[in-house]
Amino acid sequence: MEDKNKLKTFIKFLSNKVGFTFDIDNFDHRIKLQKYVYIAKEFAGTTIITTTFT
Repeated sequence: MEDKNKLKTFIKFLSNKVGFTFDIDNFDHRIKLQKYVYIAKEFAGTTIITTTFT
């Protein structure tokens, strides 16, 4: 359950800061989200996923 909350927080961050509005039914959005998560982990380690963004 904790991973879902981390992902939800990260999606909210992407929406607020990057303008990416995630649509779960859109395959391209799911691929793009995977890329964003990969990039975030590469540049900031796992801390970016666990940090609460406001």
